[in-house]
Amino acid sequence: MVGPLFHNINLYIEKKKSSLHCCIVQVLDALLCEYDKSVQVSRPIVTYWMRAYSNILNSLDSTNQEFMSWRRKYEQVSSRQKTKEGTASSEIAVAVLLKQGWLQQESDLSLHKMSRSGSMALLLEKVRFMTVEIIQENFF
Repeated sequence: MVGPLFHNINLYIEKKKSSLHCCIVQVLDALLCEYDKSVQVSRPIVTYWMRAYSNILNSLDSTNQEFMSWRRKYEQVSSRQKTKEGTASSEIAVAVLLKQGWLQQESDLSLHKMSRSGSMALLLEKVRFMTVEIIQENFF
């Protein structure tokens, strides 16, 4: 009697295992089907955003190159302007010193050459030195 009872329990367990296996397979198939659908739905969205991202990067790169070009142009113009201002300042300084009669004829020529060559630092140093000499001669 024990034998047929265990046999029936074993058959019952096998049926339950088989039906449980079928349920698991069906659930997994349903999950895979849902996953495939969500991937198919999201693929165009991802593609759209990847293209938009790529376009933004290209636009940013183009804008950066344009910015660098304008920056170089600005620096060139600014450098030229500073050189012109430096030359003009040095020429004004020489003219003022000449008008005041504080420069000699021989130093006059060298200062004009310096002012025209744009060596502002050298010119200003020479003018400072000459101004100190003039002040010392006239006031001390």
